[in-house]
Amino acid sequence: MTTPLELAVGEITEIAFTLPGSDRTIRLKASVRRVDQTAEALPQASKEFQGVSEEVRRALEAFCAVGESSA
Repeated sequence: MTTPLELAVGEITEIAFTLPGSDRTIRLKASVRRVDQTAEALPQASKEFQGVSEEVRRALEAFCAVGESSA
């Protein structure tokens, strides 16, 4: 994820997004696991989702599976 925010490893943030084909906004807490920054670009942050419900997990897996099958 690219971000203009200053994030620190271990920081807890909230991510909100809508999967294509859905009108539902998914909001998840995520822990910052890694931050990479270069002078030329915005920082890249790797995050780990926390407290993902079974319903959201299934929706994310289905979305990722569709992306894999078209690659």
